[in-house]
Amino acid sequence: MEKTSTKANSKIIALFAVFMLLFSFPILNIRFGFIGVLASLWYWNYILAGLVSVFYVFKMHKFYVLDLVTAIVFGVAMSLQSGFNPVIGSITVIAYYSACCIFRKYSYENKIFKINCRTVLNHVGFGLLIGILPAILNVLEYYIQDGYTLPPFSIDRFFPAAVQALQPGISEEIVFRFFLYAFVLNAFKGMIPKTKFATVLTYALLIIPHCIMHYPTSDFVTNPIGTVLNLTYMCCVFGIPAVWLLKNKSLYSAIAFHWFVDFIRFWIVAH
Repeated sequence: MEKTSTKANSKIIALFAVFMLLFSFPILNIRFGFIGVLASLWYWNYILAGLVSVFYVFKMHKFYVLDLVTAIVFGVAMSLQSGFNPVIGSITVIAYYSACCIFRKYSYENKIFKINCRTVLNHVGFGLLIGILPAILNVLEYYIQDGYTLPPFSIDRFFPAAVQALQPGISEEIVFRFFLYAFVLNAFKGMIPKTKFATVLTYALLIIPHCIMHYPTSDFVTNPIGTVLNLTYMCCVFGIPAVWLLKNKSLYSAIAFHWFVDFIRFWIVAH
């Protein structure tokens, strides 16, 4: 078990290190002149996760129709947004299906799949409840740090904001939490040790790569202390609850939490 844990830890640290290396990629943009999506850390992190998920799809050698249909449903829900990105949508579908293959391999069906409609609704409601305080803090952060102004209250923005929040809520929770959690499970051969190191490593992989790509690399150069503090705040207020919900409730609970936080910001904050 000790040897397996050490090998698994090495795999997780290696993937985590690649995500961190990608964080410095915008510096290469100065040399090679990449433009558009190729100059965005956001897309490189998605591409890396997508490539790893494709690898596991072929490695599992299994086909589950229900999981594929569910993945497509998530993709369709994301496509309702006017600015839907087909690349991110495709990666999300693949990452979900790949994660399902891994969870099924290690008989995680009871935790991940075999939940009835009532349980799903309870998990969604719990995620929305947990998201209330982070949603308020998120709006306040925009007003205090970025100087946004409170627009006149308008119910017209309610539905567009709800739809707009679907893409980040679904894609980011599936790609950077659900799939990476499956990756950790596979690294440990189906049994994640209940040690502090394994727990911290799991949370770090499921939080930091996602949170850090919300900040331009230049911010860590021009204002390193302030940016690290902001990143720490984001990891604690948004990252930790999302991972906890995924591990202790379900993916639906984590998506509901993420969706609600973004929905409130999109609805209230004037861009």
